[in-house]
Amino acid sequence: MPDQAAELAYELYRRGDDVIALGRFIPAGGHGRDAQFIAGRLAPDTNHLSVTIRRRKDAA
Repeated sequence: MPDQAAELAYELYRRGDDVIALGRFIPAGGHGRDAQFIAGRLAPDTNHLSVTIRRRKDAA
């Protein structure tokens, strides 16, 4: 995620929140404990959360 988006997501989401993440998995050599998931996008999981979408009045 771009730096600003990553900072906002860090402030918004907490461990245990239901989210959907789209990104890529980068395995590390060895046991996988050092592997990384690089998120490109995050979204609330609407199967587990109630979500209110606020749109500007001029949005289509």
